[in-house]
Amino acid sequence: MDVETLANKFSKKINLEDVKKLTALTLNREISINDLFSLCLYQHQQIAFRASWVLENVADSTVNVFEEVVPQFLNAYPQIKNLSVKRHFTKIMMMLYKTNRLNEQNFNADLLEKSLTATFDWLLDPKTPLAVQCNALDLVFDFSKKENWVLEELKVILEKKLVTNSPALKSRSKRLLKRINSK
Repeated sequence: MDVETLANKFSKKINLEDVKKLTALTLNREISINDLFSLCLYQHQQIAFRASWVLENVADSTVNVFEEVVPQFLNAYPQIKNLSVKRHFTKIMMMLYKTNRLNEQNFNADLLEKSLTATFDWLLDPKTPLAVQCNALDLVFDFSKKENWVLEELKVILEKKLVTNSPALKSRSKRLLKRINSK
């Protein structure tokens, strides 16, 4: 499927079943992972959101197709403005971290700093959707294992309740504070 056909498909509503089919087509290389990724950065917000939804599912697969775009993903991550795309990109970043796919070759100190800054910004921005803030909170905690100073900053943010006071965020904040204080 060429990128124009794929963009046209994403210009219309899709459901979970569609996402699964498009994921399978990407894993079978009938959709180029590079084309899919390029649509995640597309100007049309709904197309970018739907492409990111599929990309997240591809990244979560046991097939290593996503590995081909990891460098592009890591470079694009700190620059994402689309709030819906941020949700999927933070989830993908969490997957990359938890599966130890962030290493010195693909995630150097400069990229870590840019990604950490963006993630902190998203966490503290009241316009950021709750799901993205929750993901950002977990990501900042994960990044603290790579940068020592992050843990103290995160602790201050959590103690001063500088993040939205939604029940989900409060719960996650309490859990992380407990983990921080037990160190």
